[in-house]
Amino acid sequence: MEIISGGQTGVDRAALDVAIERGMAWGGWCPKGGWAEDFPDPPGLLAKYPHLKETAHSHPLQRTEWNDALANKSTMTRTYLRNHLDPIADRVTLIDGEAEVLPGIRVEPVPGHTWGQQAVLFTDDEGTVCFPGDVLPTINHAGLAFSIGYDMLPYQNMLTKRALLTRAMNERWRIALDHEPGSAVVSVQADPKREGQFVLKPRES
Repeated sequence: MEIISGGQTGVDRAALDVAIERGMAWGGWCPKGGWAEDFPDPPGLLAKYPHLKETAHSHPLQRTEWNDALANKSTMTRTYLRNHLDPIADRVTLIDGEAEVLPGIRVEPVPGHTWGQQAVLFTDDEGTVCFPGDVLPTINHAGLAFSIGYDMLPYQNMLTKRALLTRAMNERWRIALDHEPGSAVVSVQADPKREGQFVLKPRES
């Protein structure tokens, strides 16, 4: 058994302490400089937990997703499989916060479905295309309170969705819905019947 944690909270840190005390294998990723709320200055957590690996940035969000994946945590127990993840672990570069991962392709945090979920965006001749992941899986989830039953942070998902849809409407994005069985590429409009709500309209291209 191996304990995977970033050591950011009391429970996560306690898991590392138990592993060390009992001689168990342990590891995980922490923000750059070993950042934590109670260890804001380098080397931070790394002074106590030197086996942790640093991400490129000090924001903790997306690093959380990788740690959760390795630990088989949250709702993704049938999606994040160690026999899929371990072979690529040495090729993974963890990015926290907004970043350009390849020329023209960027990622942004969209927490809610999981703690560390991110959206992928790129720009073409028509504007921005956004893959929002499970913050907005189908056209039927356009309602701000319409969440998946196994979202880890339903209220945060609602806040994330509101911010994302507002921006998508104002900037005329195309949204690509990863679980939509019909027309998966949509545009965002204000709902004429419900103030502060949105509707998704299929795009022909």
